[in-house]
Amino acid sequence: MSIHRPSIGLLVNATTANVMAESGDLVEHLSINPGQFFYDMGPDSHCGERFVLTEASLDLLGILCRGRPITAHAFSLSLPSAQPVDLGVVEAIQRVGDHLGGFEWISEHLNLLMVPGAEGPHTDSGIPLPVSYDAEHLLLLSEKLQLVTERFQRRILLENPAILTPLEEMEMGETEFLNRLVQQGCCGVLLDLHNLLVSARNGGPSIEAYLAGLDPLAVEEVHLAGGELLNGFYVDSHSRLTPEEVWTDRKSTRLNSSHLVISYAVFCL
Repeated sequence: MSIHRPSIGLLVNATTANVMAESGDLVEHLSINPGQFFYDMGPDSHCGERFVLTEASLDLLGILCRGRPITAHAFSLSLPSAQPVDLGVVEAIQRVGDHLGGFEWISEHLNLLMVPGAEGPHTDSGIPLPVSYDAEHLLLLSEKLQLVTERFQRRILLENPAILTPLEEMEMGETEFLNRLVQQGCCGVLLDLHNLLVSARNGGPSIEAYLAGLDPLAVEEVHLAGGELLNGFYVDSHSRLTPEEVWTDRKSTRLNSSHLVISYAVFCL
């Protein structure tokens, strides 16, 4: 089996333009958080529409992205939540993509982000919360993934979360949960290797144990980032270089020995 070199991209932030000016053609694609490019004005918006795009920022981003594929790395849908999918947010993400010429695919997080019982229709908790991996959530998430896939007409990937406090006594582990979603044809996996380290340092499974349980053929994108200690927890702050533990030959060998072809990699600074 031939192994293809993964393409290398950046998650867009305030430093991206400077990095690209120095790196030339090393940056082959870009990933953006579409939620940073629209405002939710609420159902009674004085603007006449609920979502307003930051078109000037999108125009500048379009110049930066010119000639490179663009993917969406969204935080806004809170798909594992019991709340219905906010189709207004789906439409806003789609509008951002259309403005930039279209997303190649869209990734979301395997986390809860919406606050239940909040006054607004789209109220973010401010911190990604863990999901209970059980049959009920598997069914709920599979139905939502099918819905958003139909709406976006794009491939959907789910990113493994960075867990601060693992939930106990769940019906299945995280890798089994993701494997089942992939087997049902609901999504692919965005494997964040640094998130594995975050979870391991906060009481979750080791990186080796996690990779041993995850179907390597499910992985379509890989993220690398760095973090720091905050109030006794190791967090995925994207504020440091990727730790050596994520780069070790032991873990790279595990991925390669599984005949894994990583299609795309995003290096988050």
